Amino acid sequence: MTTAERIYAEVKRLPEDLVDRVLDFVLFLEQRHVPAELMSNQESNASEIRRLAEAAQRSFPLLERDESAREAFALRREWDRQP
Repeated sequence: MTTAERIYAEVKRLPEDLVDRVLDFVLFLEQRHVPAELMSNQESNASEIRRLAEAAQRSFPLLERDESAREAFALRREWDRQP
């Protein structure tokens, strides 16, 4: 009997709420042991997203609260005029 078969036999006897906890644990372990290749892809994607977010922050000036409200109202008026 393989380890997977032994685990299956044990899990079959558990109440449903414990089976849910076992599944959560299995998914947790799966996340922690992501292959290095996938991890490096995720890290490079996160790095690219961070770079784009920083570029967007530099491209758009920060508005004060009153300026933001005026801008929002102006955009709303423009939107309302659209056919």
